[in-house]
Amino acid sequence: KALAALDHVGSLIGKYNGARSLTTIGPGINEPHFVTARSFRSAVSLAERCEVPMMAHVAEVPADVTIDGLNVVDWMIRHRSLSQRLVLAHCVWLTPKDFRKIAKAGASVTWQPSTNAFLADGVMPLRHALNAGVAVGLGTDDTNANDRVNMFSEMRTAAMVTKLARSSSVAVSAGELLWLATRGGARALGLDHLVGSIEVGKAADLVLLDLDALKPFTRIASALVYQASGDEVDTVIVDGRVVMRERELLTLDERRLRQRAQRCSEGILRRSGIVVDDGVPGARVSRG
Repeated sequence: KALAALDHVGSLIGKYNGARSLTTIGPGINEPHFVTARSFRSAVSLAERCEVPMMAHVAEVPADVTIDGLNVVDWMIRHRSLSQRLVLAHCVWLTPKDFRKIAKAGASVTWQPSTNAFLADGVMPLRHALNAGVAVGLGTDDTNANDRVNMFSEMRTAAMVTKLARSSSVAVSAGELLWLATRGGARALGLDHLVGSIEVGKAADLVLLDLDALKPFTRIASALVYQASGDEVDTVIVDGRVVMRERELLTLDERRLRQRAQRCSEGILRRSGIVVDDGVPGARVSRG
């Protein structure tokens, strides 16, 4: 089944990926533990052939650190799967030695601090990863474990948990976090030649903010990381196309979309019998 799924992913890559595509489709395996070594290697091979990133969760919790008696990074090396195309999510429980191996292989890491905090996974050792030379990007994960999916919140959370974990108020700078949320993320995905910074030849992806809403501030990076919430965003341009102007979405009816999403969410819960407790990871099935 895994190999058949990869064939389908390959067909989608051929159909939708392109020079001016706004999406990049690539294979993803939730965790190496969930498939055979052959299937994992096949997914990596597909990503390499198609020159796209491949996502996998690694060492999010202590139980994920070993596979078949091997450290998960060593397991990927043994099965020729620690590739330049591999993007490893979370990496909370990896060591400096693990990050050096990841850097040597050219693989990258994405960090989702809000999700890791919500699930009480721990804090990824950011400084170990950066010191090893790993390409690190800041991510949000999805709404199953991050109800905000807000990069401004993610930057602030990343700052707070890193400082707490290292008992140091200077463990990470606002400038570093802003870089991780922009150029770092693009680099981690292998897309920094297309996006992530304002340069000639790159896509015109721009977010314009009303800085008056943040005043007074001393440094713009600190204001964006510690003060901004996202409400300050005035205009959004995607590949040169204005999709929001003066806080008004131009390509869809936001109110109707939210109403539809709410109805769909309520319908899923009703049909499934799932009971969700506020603020508690996971859910239980109603027996009534």
